[in-house]
Amino acid sequence: MTTSSLDGDPVFDFLLGRDGTRLTFGTAAGLTFVGCLGLAATDSIGLLTGDIAFGGFVLLVVVMSWWSAPATSIVVAFLAFAFADGFALDSKGTLAWHGEADLVRLSLLVLLALTVSVIGYRRAHFTRRSRVLAAMATRTKRW
Repeated sequence: MTTSSLDGDPVFDFLLGRDGTRLTFGTAAGLTFVGCLGLAATDSIGLLTGDIAFGGFVLLVVVMSWWSAPATSIVVAFLAFAFADGFALDSKGTLAWHGEADLVRLSLLVLLALTVSVIGYRRAHFTRRSRVLAAMATRTKRW
């Protein structure tokens, strides 16, 4: 197994979700809100439009869900959907239900958020557990 010079660095471990750190509900919702505002602004000035902007919202949900608990990731998905529906798919923040298309978009965001959150949560759990077991093995070898 190769090691990097960044292995064991607390900031690097947090960014990769290795240390089991999860964002609190308020932090995750706040960061998602700011990200959604940024994506909505790029859509309103014409830099990103329609489905390309929705792809940005999907990416935002994936990134935020990696570090969030599963319940928080559902809220992140609904928040991103509201912004995507109001700005990327409609104009000027007008929320409107578009039938099956919106149901598919909302389902995609929620399922993706839950999947990524559970994978990130389990990965952090197993990484933390393997570190504890390695530390215990090191202690028993000394005696």
